[in-house]
Amino acid sequence: ALEGATFREDRLEPIAKRTITVVTNNCIFKEEDIIKTFNDKDAPVPKIIPESLPSLLKLAQTANLHLVTQFPHSMHSDLTAYMESRVVPSKRAVHGEWAMDRPEKLILKALDEAGVFAAGMHNKRKCVFCETTEGRGYIARTISENTDTGALALHVDDSTESVNWLQNVCTNTTVVGIKTEINKGQFSKPKKGAPAIVVGGLADYFEK
Repeated sequence: ALEGATFREDRLEPIAKRTITVVTNNCIFKEEDIIKTFNDKDAPVPKIIPESLPSLLKLAQTANLHLVTQFPHSMHSDLTAYMESRVVPSKRAVHGEWAMDRPEKLILKALDEAGVFAAGMHNKRKCVFCETTEGRGYIARTISENTDTGALALHVDDSTESVNWLQNVCTNTTVVGIKTEINKGQFSKPKKGAPAIVVGGLADYFEK
């Protein structure tokens, strides 16, 4: 999938070996395909957006890539209730282990079949899932706090709400906003830091 793709070194060099987060909604997978994995018990493995695959594989090779996928809300009252519903007893962990459900497995299978883990991402635990836009930002901030520099090199997201919150918390992170029919590319200018770089997809940002 990397054959024939030409990448912008000025975009790859700043993130080399550094931690980045990419929200897969409307960037790696179409939103409707993600929703289908959640609502349809017979849903097939979702297809990665073809135009995004070369850049995704390049990011897996180049950076410490973390992927965040937001599923529809399962109507838990709060984060604690959600966590409690997903943790099962385990002999290996005192507080139990996370029980992966079918939608998560389908996303991981799609990434695996596309060669993302083989390309360099390796650890499937770097694929994280949530049910709210707040969850996206919280996950990204938590990941940033656990980096050597205390900051993400890059965050890619299609949610104007998530981007607005994150930019005012993680002011040293370059943010790429994915334009959709819903957001119209209208990302707010943050109080601190540079505004989001708005593009139609990963290829628009990373490829020549």
